[in-house]
Amino acid sequence: MELVPGCDPSEGWSPGLAHDALGRHGAVTDRFAPSVGSDLVVGVHDPAIEQPSVANIDLLVANKYVSQMVATARASTGLTQPERSALSDARMADAAVALICERGAGATTLKDVGLRAGYSRGLASYRFGSKAGLWAFLIRRIGEEWLGELQRAVTGTSGVDTIHAAVDAHCRFLLDSPERIRAFYILWFESVGPDPALREVITGAHQRRQRDVEEWIRGGIEAGTARPDVDVQAVAEQFCAAIIGIVYAWLVSPMAHAEVRQLHRGLKQQMTAMLGA
Repeated sequence: MELVPGCDPSEGWSPGLAHDALGRHGAVTDRFAPSVGSDLVVGVHDPAIEQPSVANIDLLVANKYVSQMVATARASTGLTQPERSALSDARMADAAVALICERGAGATTLKDVGLRAGYSRGLASYRFGSKAGLWAFLIRRIGEEWLGELQRAVTGTSGVDTIHAAVDAHCRFLLDSPERIRAFYILWFESVGPDPALREVITGAHQRRQRDVEEWIRGGIEAGTARPDVDVQAVAEQFCAAIIGIVYAWLVSPMAHAEVRQLHRGLKQQMTAMLGA
């Protein structure tokens, strides 16, 4: 994220950009295999197919969701393969977020993600290879959404002002995208369990987050907007812990928006006291 001038946005502080923990999923060769015996051409259950799979549509004509999938399938046949891959990525990300929020990460399966997104049960497995691959993809995707929000917020700031802008942006993102934040942090806290691949992804995200906060503080010291005697590492650690604590409190005990904003205001006051020049 562009936290201070010259920072590489792909390596910045986000809910978790896992670029170097697991490789980006490979593209799928796009094929569309028509089934036989139906007046509607639909995809067979081939995991490499990008179009939603629908069967025996005459029996399901009253189902609004199925009708929408059929219309999408018809419309999407004119898309390029990269466009179809992007569309299926977006749908599977939304499906994974919804399932994680409903049943937790442990009970969310690749098969269910594919079906919930309107595709064949094998597409998510074909695309991501494993749940760890799906989690890395989801963390990266939510992180990229947050990256755009944060970049807009901190542009032209340094030191304490950057911290304040980042806290405000985090508050907005949490309130505007609660399911995505919830899914991300469910994965974050799941990383304390026995899954080493997920732990690696989250550990990398946490380390990058702290490095970037340290860069904010050093930038403030250089600009004269933060005290020169600040313990950069200690303040960054406390900041990151406070952000995680706010989200954890929000996850386990539903809060009104006013309460969430008050917690973020309190963090800004704490950082001002610790960094103020």
